[in-house]
Amino acid sequence: MSGVGFVSSYLIGILVACHKMLKGSGSELHLAGLDSRLRTVLDVAGLTEVFPQHETRQAGVAYFNRNQVPV
Repeated sequence: MSGVGFVSSYLIGILVACHKMLKGSGSELHLAGLDSRLRTVLDVAGLTEVFPQHETRQAGVAYFNRNQVPV
């Protein structure tokens, strides 16, 4: 998300739709690289608790690598 310069209600809708689709398949959508403005938008939209957040993409990848569940 570090390259996102503008957040519209359309983008929020896309994120929510992706979240629902992934959750339905047993996965989840994580967001990385949010600046304070984007965090505020998610907070105002009531989505701060819906999307796990990571400071950087690398931190997000490290999270998934640490938390892999054997199949």
